[in-house]
Amino acid sequence: MSKGIVYSFAFGIALIVTSLDCNAQLLVTPGVSAVGGDITALTSTTVNVKVDSGYTSYECLLVGSRANSDLSITPSNLTESVPWRCGDVVPTLAVGSGDQDSGDNRICFFGGYTTGSQLRATIASGVSGGEPARFTCEETTLYGSFNTFVNSFNFLEITNTSNGVAEVLVYTRDYSGRVVSEWDTISAYSRKDIDIHSLVGPNKYGWIALGHNMPSGSVTARLSQYRMTGSSMELSVSEELKTRARH
Repeated sequence: MSKGIVYSFAFGIALIVTSLDCNAQLLVTPGVSAVGGDITALTSTTVNVKVDSGYTSYECLLVGSRANSDLSITPSNLTESVPWRCGDVVPTLAVGSGDQDSGDNRICFFGGYTTGSQLRATIASGVSGGEPARFTCEETTLYGSFNTFVNSFNFLEITNTSNGVAEVLVYTRDYSGRVVSEWDTISAYSRKDIDIHSLVGPNKYGWIALGHNMPSGSVTARLSQYRMTGSSMELSVSEELKTRARH
């Protein structure tokens, strides 16, 4: 998946976890909310996470309850073209006091950087005999709409509240089916505004998606329209982009 125009029209919503047997592979399908399940004694098993290709982004967590917890997630078919280790990024994970490497308990990734329509990963515990664990995945893509009929000043205002550099993919599709996308990076604790009017063109309306490689809630965005008042611009209306669970 290159950093250019992305042609993907998948917009389905899947809802269910089909297996929670630690002795078999786990098939997890993120949808409108975080889903997953408890594993009584995790030693090591393979998980397959159903994803949409292209612009969508996801967060998967592996959390234990013991003081000596030692858990890890290791993807096997995820390219590192965009960093996917996000365990050490704010917000921090609650891990057992013995698990010194929280960086391997959480991954944040784009669906388009997997092979096929699934992420494959090994989840494992370094505790002898295994340990109780909970594995969950959630789609983190933000969705909204745009309309450049109204005026010429339309900006997607993206804020990165984490302490890591966020890679973001802005993906738009207008009423005619035309797709335009743009990659960008947002520094830690920073905001960047993208001129949507210039990106999609005048007299267009449609929907917009924002994928990112940060933990859920770490990246926020608003689509704001401004009006000219004399020599300055004033905010006219602003819409928050939301995940599918809240949209």
